[in-house]
Amino acid sequence: MRHCRNAAAHNGAFHFDPGEPKKPAEWRTLKIVRAMQGDCLFTDPPKKGFIGIGDVLYLLADIEKKFY
Repeated sequence: MRHCRNAAAHNGAFHFDPGEPKKPAEWRTLKIVRAMQGDCLFTDPPKKGFIGIGDVLYLLADIEKKFY
């Protein structure tokens, strides 16, 4: 998801432009919404994040299945 890539490029926190995301981005049981502005992308104890570092492999595998 581009929102995860964007968060990784913004010091690991979600950063949305005004009006973004236009609709929730969903992957498996997770959903990215505007209210997550500034939240951490990755879990880094003690901080809770949107996904664990190992989830990146699952995300990439799911993207590959869908588009390739």
